[in-house]
Amino acid sequence: MKPNKAERQRIAGRKHYAAHRERVLAGQAERRAANQEAIRAKAAVYRAATREEARVYQRAYYAKNRERVREEQRKFYLEHADRINAERRAFRARHPEKVREWNARFHRKHPGYYSFGVARRQTRKRKAPGRGITKEQWLEILRGALGLCAYCGERKRLSLDHIVPLSDGGEHDVENAAAACKSCNSSKHNASLLLWMARRRLEGRRA
Repeated sequence: MKPNKAERQRIAGRKHYAAHRERVLAGQAERRAANQEAIRAKAAVYRAATREEARVYQRAYYAKNRERVREEQRKFYLEHADRINAERRAFRARHPEKVREWNARFHRKHPGYYSFGVARRQTRKRKAPGRGITKEQWLEILRGALGLCAYCGERKRLSLDHIVPLSDGGEHDVENAAAACKSCNSSKHNASLLLWMARRRLEGRRA
């Protein structure tokens, strides 16, 4: 079937681009440089008009390609770690109040998440065994705890505790994790659970 006018134009455009690629790209770059403000303004209007649509698409794409996106993010970070960290430090230095506000809002929404990051860094440093604990698994543990410490039962800010300490061969695994208050977590430290509970009962009797 003979191509219509639109198809003929597309074919001609592709041929022209293939034959004059460098000149076309140079012309595009020149036009962008000469019209930066207009391009940014147009892009801002478009983003504002399609913000919700873009969010829906991004959430759907992430849900469908979670592992691929994470791998691409890890790869990008490793390739540009120095630049990314420098930009983050510069942003924190320019906007300390905004960063504190964001951090406070995040911790109100995800209480106990900071301790998850600390535990993950300790685990990497020790090269502890185990399947690891994802952010989603830790948040699920927090939701199941209902704000109550696994050891004393009091409603306090919770942190991640390894039931069998990493220093004693415990694994960084969801089956070895508990949501504990800072007081119990600090008191237990590197002691085994049974030894620590026995010591607490003894101290309670003496008191």
